[in-house]
Amino acid sequence: MTQQQDSDADKIIAGMVASTAAMAVAPGVNTVAFIGAMGAGVVAIGTVYGYRLTKDEGWKLGKQFLQGAGIAVGSAFGGAKVLTLLMATTGIGYGAAVALDAGINGLAAYVIGKAAKEYFKHDRNMKLAQQKAAEAAREKMQKK
Repeated sequence: MTQQQDSDADKIIAGMVASTAAMAVAPGVNTVAFIGAMGAGVVAIGTVYGYRLTKDEGWKLGKQFLQGAGIAVGSAFGGAKVLTLLMATTGIGYGAAVALDAGINGLAAYVIGKAAKEYFKHDRNMKLAQQKAAEAAREKMQKK
């Protein structure tokens, strides 16, 4: 693999994080858009490393990467989505709901992107990808 491929994958990951964080203006409603963005991101990263797959296949991999990041991240993602939906729909704490949703979307996008990069870079090694997802999640959560 080349440095250019790694650099291209990193740019895609940054785009995934930025676009999903921006989706937070509609907390709880953005789940379909999030799934689409993650599927497209995984497909784009796969393409960088010479693999072709559909958005649906990309999202299925993304879910596996997110699960590989560990129970804490998976639970935080699911719990935060429910909490932000409740906060936004009641009108109480809309700003906090947007901030929480942006953070959890960005974290999930970063984890999925990093795992996808390692997965495709290392000839579709799922065990390594899930390990990298867990490492990426720990890294991001420690910075918070």
